[in-house]
Amino acid sequence: NADWDPAPMWTVSAAGRYDFIRTEVEATPAVGENPALRDAFARNRRPDDDALTGAVGVVVRPWSALHFVANVATAFRTPATFERFGGFVIGAVTTIPNPDLKPERSINYEAGLRVRLPTLALNLTAFRSDYEDLLQTVMVNATTRQRQNVGTAEFTGAELDGIYTLGPAWKLRFNASTVRGTNTLTG
Repeated sequence: NADWDPAPMWTVSAAGRYDFIRTEVEATPAVGENPALRDAFARNRRPDDDALTGAVGVVVRPWSALHFVANVATAFRTPATFERFGGFVIGAVTTIPNPDLKPERSINYEAGLRVRLPTLALNLTAFRSDYEDLLQTVMVNATTRQRQNVGTAEFTGAELDGIYTLGPAWKLRFNASTVRGTNTLTG
């Protein structure tokens, strides 16, 4: 992680990270002798996932009370052990494992502004995230579901948060946000 101030009103940040994750499970499911569970546990019992991710951001402070911010980052999330190998029955619905899940990957963009006044600190941020291999639970048939990579998705939204100081002992914190997600393959 590195910060650079090329001018008094500018800060540029950059970060990078490498992740390597190995998951290993036994060949026998913990949930009974369901053939679908047993067959799923026989596959890909030792998946390895890795990724190089990074971010670049900038803060511009034209005045002490107003800052503009922008950031672009990549992200990676490997499926949790329960997402790949979790198999269970709830009522009439069986969840079967999917050891073939791939990690989610995304590119995230955000831009916003910060207002800094003596009694008010306010942040307004708009964002967009483009996902590949998004993980989602999908109904395979009427009684069976499974976590699957659903392809590509887009999330867009905005957030407003802040702190209003009412006096030495009182502060009002607030937050409002909206987000919309779309599977870009199916709409």
